[in-house]
Amino acid sequence: MRSLKLLLILTAFGLLTGCGSSQLPESQVASSEQSVAAAVTAFTAGDATKAEQAATQAIDGGGLPVDLFVQALMVRAASRGVLGSFDTALADLDQAAQGAGEMDKVHALKSLVFSAKGDSQAAAQELAKAKELNKTLKLPAELKKWDFSK
Repeated sequence: MRSLKLLLILTAFGLLTGCGSSQLPESQVASSEQSVAAAVTAFTAGDATKAEQAATQAIDGGGLPVDLFVQALMVRAASRGVLGSFDTALADLDQAAQGAGEMDKVHALKSLVFSAKGDSQAAAQELAKAKELNKTLKLPAELKKWDFSK
């Protein structure tokens, strides 16, 4: 029964994230992938507004493989956190958690968003979850210094 639930969840997630990219034109998929790269570049350059826009364009464009879809959600969440849209940032991270291979990063990013929001208790709880999964995890001093190159 549990494996059936997991299969249903993964299938639903795949449909939502555009894993069926063969139905989309190749140029549209390539555009979405380029938008993820542009989002990462903009965030790294300190332009959270541009990063959020590019990540949203990638997500809305569809056709992304799950790993890039999750990365787009995480870049958008980090950008929204920097811009002060904490609840939407956390919603993006909740969605990213459904397909993330590296949950320590999701929890770590949540910790930084909660910290920026001023919720130190929730930040500490998320950091503890992240460190339980990855004992060598190191967080940047602030959300805008999150490194997406790793």
